[in-house]
Amino acid sequence: MGGGLDIWHIAIPVSDLARSEDFYVHKLGFALIGREDSTQKRQIFVSVKPGGFTLVLFQQLKDALAVPRYPDHLAFECEYIEEFRARLVKAGLAYLPRVETLPNGTRRFALSDPDGVQLHFFQGRSMYEAQLKTAESANA
Repeated sequence: MGGGLDIWHIAIPVSDLARSEDFYVHKLGFALIGREDSTQKRQIFVSVKPGGFTLVLFQQLKDALAVPRYPDHLAFECEYIEEFRARLVKAGLAYLPRVETLPNGTRRFALSDPDGVQLHFFQGRSMYEAQLKTAESANA
């Protein structure tokens, strides 16, 4: 696409910012990049690595009865998926599905954050993207 574009962040409304901070920072191991408060909302910025993909988790302070909208899911590449899953169990996420191998060879497991947003952790992104490229070439 050009233009030096890359994904910076995705903003996700949450029902309890402290609970979400605990989940993403203390359980999943994301870095807390910063926080921002206004009269309308409180928000935190968390990232898997400095300068990388960032989630903005925010809690509306006014109109608290409004139903937040969520993305369908967030997907993350996880080079050492078994070790990462074991760390999550050790951090207190007792029930996690086993890592499964998909027909295309990628490996994955999924869980939900405190507000029900699906988080998918994959191993094999480069292999999957190569398969997509091959399929695209065959259809051209």
